[in-house]
Amino acid sequence: MYRVLTFDGGGICGILSLVVLRRLIDERPNLLAEVDLFAGASTGGIISLGLADGISPAVLQDLYVHKGKDIFKPQRFNWWGLQSAKYTNKGLLRLTEDVFADHCLGDLAGKVLIPAFDLQCVQDGKNVWYPKFFSNWSDDDPDCRVLARDVAMYTSAAPTFFPSYDGFIDGGVAANNPCAAAMAMLLNPKVAGRRTSRRDLKILSIGTGMPAHSLDKRVLNWGLVKWAKQLADVFMDGIVDVATYQCQATLQEGFCRVNPRYDVGVRPAMDDWKHAAKLIELGNAVDIRAAVKWLETEWPGKKEATSG
Repeated sequence: MYRVLTFDGGGICGILSLVVLRRLIDERPNLLAEVDLFAGASTGGIISLGLADGISPAVLQDLYVHKGKDIFKPQRFNWWGLQSAKYTNKGLLRLTEDVFADHCLGDLAGKVLIPAFDLQCVQDGKNVWYPKFFSNWSDDDPDCRVLARDVAMYTSAAPTFFPSYDGFIDGGVAANNPCAAAMAMLLNPKVAGRRTSRRDLKILSIGTGMPAHSLDKRVLNWGLVKWAKQLADVFMDGIVDVATYQCQATLQEGFCRVNPRYDVGVRPAMDDWKHAAKLIELGNAVDIRAAVKWLETEWPGKKEATSG
């Protein structure tokens, strides 16, 4: 049996995810030790890499709370991010260097799956852009030699917010909710190393909370200018919910999703580091009873899984 823990993208709202995780650990103290694969995109990728490297959720949460100002530091003379990325990535780079040092993916104690988007991929002799999934699942995977801090930068280089990094941008543009990618990897016997039944795969997916966007008009005869303000949210929310649908339909009772919906304006924006305390408050208010029950019934401990 494989147990997977996944985290969505969402910038500073990763604080909410970490608060939820800490509350689940209070109910299931061995939760992290029972995880076979951590999968995360963007801020969820940083969280996953950190957990796989043995960093506690409490320490990761403190980093977000205290380093948010440095991470989301505006570029000088770039009003509203119209000419270039809204923020410099220097603060995030310093943070990832401090956290991961010179650890490669192969040095991590846990297994990870981290999406990014390669803008300069070479296929059949041609340069194309293509999603890239970094993983240390197999010890002989070339990804094992990639620095964890570089993967953290790749997966979190959100367009318009941060500059690209070494030709990569945010994994959230491909899989902002990486649960379906993790499912696909472990159901593929060529990757997993053995044939896995869907009944032997359990995925706990934790989001960053989702604003309940909607549009009042039933017919929208909009062009690029009017749609521009909405398309980013439409695409990102769509990616997140499609992955959830795929996992729910395939794994059924083997899949659990924790991602509360809020009225627009209740959950801070992904770069609103000043409202870290609000995110902690929201995380503490999330109803986790269904997830706790699911862990009790569908997520067996290591000994139980081995004996079964």
